[in-house]
Amino acid sequence: MLAVDDDPLVLDLIKIVARNAGIRNFMTASSAEEALDIVSNPDITFEYFLIDIRMDDMDGIDLCQHLRTLPRYGTTPVTMLTAVRDAEQMSDAFQAGANDYITKPFDVADLEVRLRTAHKLHNSIKDTRHDFEDNDAVQSRPYPKLGVERVRRSWKNKRNPLVSEAALATYLSRLPAKALNGIGVFAVAVNQTEETLPETLMQWRKDVRTNLAAAASATFRGDLLIMAYTREDNIIVVTHSAFPTVITAIEREIELHLQSQLSVANYGDAAGFSASVGGPVRLNGSKDERKSFAADRALMIVEDRMAIKHGKPYRASRKI
Repeated sequence: MLAVDDDPLVLDLIKIVARNAGIRNFMTASSAEEALDIVSNPDITFEYFLIDIRMDDMDGIDLCQHLRTLPRYGTTPVTMLTAVRDAEQMSDAFQAGANDYITKPFDVADLEVRLRTAHKLHNSIKDTRHDFEDNDAVQSRPYPKLGVERVRRSWKNKRNPLVSEAALATYLSRLPAKALNGIGVFAVAVNQTEETLPETLMQWRKDVRTNLAAAASATFRGDLLIMAYTREDNIIVVTHSAFPTVITAIEREIELHLQSQLSVANYGDAAGFSASVGGPVRLNGSKDERKSFAADRALMIVEDRMAIKHGKPYRASRKI
């Protein structure tokens, strides 16, 4: 485990908590630059990162994003430490690849539980991915040292609003109560309006999925916080302000973005599709309820909109 914080008292406390959690391989860094020097050593591999967001020179979010570019740390759990419960900053952390965050001053018992959980998660990932830490080629690959300014120039303002479904659920559950009134959750889906030829159906679906996130991002623009694909290839979009709720206008803009990308493919008249949007759904309830309620509700609404467009029965009144 590597803990990165510019406060030596915090590092000392984390060290004690890590020992109580059964974590023996533990190192600390007092800056992002020092952390980059440590992770550039191919002989050391960490199973968990605990990173302070606010640090001089290079902040923890930029450090997290750089870690995600390293083959060994593409899936390693990362928890951010922050004293600022700011929704926009939290979305930046998740976009950079963070899995979770803890506010300072943190609860020692809570931190210990999270360290134990991260330790188990790391072992599970290591056992199921043959090309991860046990891969000799990965272990022996030399990683160059990267200075703070080089990382800043390379990665600043290039965060990706598309996160995993699990990360989005964690994000929603961790939002502070004071931020909930300004958050809206949408679901976006694309359905065929014409029969697609069997030989082009799979490619059509792949192209739609590839471009749907970009279309949603361009449509919601500055109001977009984060978004994630669902298992059914729909998209959940989280916005930070009262986005205009003229749903038909949102749907039309998404369709135009998709058409501009898909027109290069030779689908002919069989490429007809329409976009459906459900929401906005406001966040409420307990932290655990927030993980799924808003997304499930938005998905139910988007299914209803698709059904209406095809003249089928809908279930808007059904409770979930």
